[in-house]
Amino acid sequence: MTGAEETGVLAATRALELNPDLAIGLATMGRVMCGLGRYDEAFAAHERSLAISPDSYEVNFLFGRTCTELGCADLAIQYHERAAALSETEFLPLALAIQSYNALGNRDKARDTSRRALARIEAAILKRPDDTSALFHGAAVLADLGDRHRSIEWANRAITIAPDEARGLYLLACTFALLNEPESALDYLEKSLKHMQVRFLTWVENDSDLDSIRDHPRYGRLVENMRSGAERPKGIV
Repeated sequence: MTGAEETGVLAATRALELNPDLAIGLATMGRVMCGLGRYDEAFAAHERSLAISPDSYEVNFLFGRTCTELGCADLAIQYHERAAALSETEFLPLALAIQSYNALGNRDKARDTSRRALARIEAAILKRPDDTSALFHGAAVLADLGDRHRSIEWANRAITIAPDEARGLYLLACTFALLNEPESALDYLEKSLKHMQVRFLTWVENDSDLDSIRDHPRYGRLVENMRSGAERPKGIV
């Protein structure tokens, strides 16, 4: 167990010791257990958190993230759509739901969700033009919608502001995979994985955004190198 994992377990455990029925504590524990590969315990914690606080944005969103990570597309959509309904400004639940709709082959719903996500992302950028999370996610959403010019423009804006942000680099890998530029996608994927823990591979392997590069030899080598420990992650999930 890494230091970050130990910290996460201790923090969630401490919160639940103080209040065993703390919904956000249980949802956080669900994410921690998922990261440790203890999936039954993760789902049990998420289900308890949802039973206690079914109308919590955080509880639904965190459950949705775990479902997305594990490739449970139907459940991921259910909880992310619920989270999006509970907060009219948050764009992350919709941005993540897109890949689940695509995983199920439902392009009509994916496009509709991309449009809804983009509206929220544009509002976030209007409020704060240097919002790198909005820019990175927006680039991927625009790629899903086929807006190549704006997607690359936003990707360039984001990478200029945050050139070494691991999650941003990963989102650029998704963006260029969606734009059918495999070499650029693989370049960004390689850079991002250098900063990720090995357990992040579960997410990578279930992310439909990367489907276009799955059969590329470089993709296979990157995944195998990280799994074997040839590339040592720096601690980011």
